[in-house]
Amino acid sequence: MAGSTSFEGARPGSPAFGFARETRQAASPPVLLGRQLQAIASADKVLTERLHEEVFSLESKVSQAKKEMATATLQAESARESQARLSELQRQLERQIREHREHLSKVAQERRRLLDITCHGSTGEATAQRQWLEEALNDERRCLQETREANGFLDSSLHALRAEMADLQQERAQIMAEVAR
Repeated sequence: MAGSTSFEGARPGSPAFGFARETRQAASPPVLLGRQLQAIASADKVLTERLHEEVFSLESKVSQAKKEMATATLQAESARESQARLSELQRQLERQIREHREHLSKVAQERRRLLDITCHGSTGEATAQRQWLEEALNDERRCLQETREANGFLDSSLHALRAEMADLQQERAQIMAEVAR
């Protein structure tokens, strides 16, 4: 053999058994070394190709995750805007309701005042005041009906926006779950 290997202290029963060192006695022939280097180069080439494939795969996944994150961010911003619109609509509804209540309260007070005047006033004045009160009452009824219709439109819009908000939040949650995977 061109190169043989021996182990120092490798005899069973020796105190150094299992801790033996390998010693080379001669160098391997150049052909064998060439083959070993070719095998190493081939293995290195295969590992490099696999590494490049893995890097490409990871870059693709990162790119996809960034796209999904951008989409989720846009949806979250849209959801925030929808929520802000809903809050503004709710404040407007509350303001309108408060204003209409105040107006109805004033009208009721005016009605009571006019009834007091009518009961204590003359017949001609009472007829004119009654006619004026009936016109005011009809105006108030029309105003109240318009307010109710407007509130109905706002309520339906509010419900539609809340449903849209719920859908957006559900889509956002799904995308966030996908991004988390």
